Amino acid sequence: MVNALFERNLNQFVPKPGMAELFRTIICESYIENGGKSLTDQNRKTDQIAEQNDRKARVLELLINKSISGDEYQRIRKECENTIARCEAELKELTQQINEDLDIEGLADLAVDNLKNLSEFYATADSDIRRAIVSPIYPEK
Repeated sequence: MVNALFERNLNQFVPKPGMAELFRTIICESYIENGGKSLTDQNRKTDQIAEQNDRKARVLELLINKSISGDEYQRIRKECENTIARCEAELKELTQQINEDLDIEGLADLAVDNLKNLSEFYATADSDIRRAIVSPIYPEK
């Protein structure tokens, strides 16, 4: 009885005609505009590359001003270049993972389909999925 009433109540969350497609478009565009799931990791790697390039420039200045020896300059420059190469490889790998791992359009379509048929989805779901549906609607206090 309570489940049947709750399933009927779920119909208020079904998107109105046209809204589901708008929801899908907004989700996909927002994901793309924000750079996907690893934007912070990509930014961190880009920052590390910039820091190493700055370090190389500062070390060159020290060499020009004869504050360090040529050997010290070569050692530090090599460290910077190794770090840059590692960061660039990791950045490339992150970009590939983003492009390969997540099909945002497919996930958005699945979410829209589930919303359109929310009461049916709830009725056929296992207890963990049902709990995941109920929790945001009736959060514990």
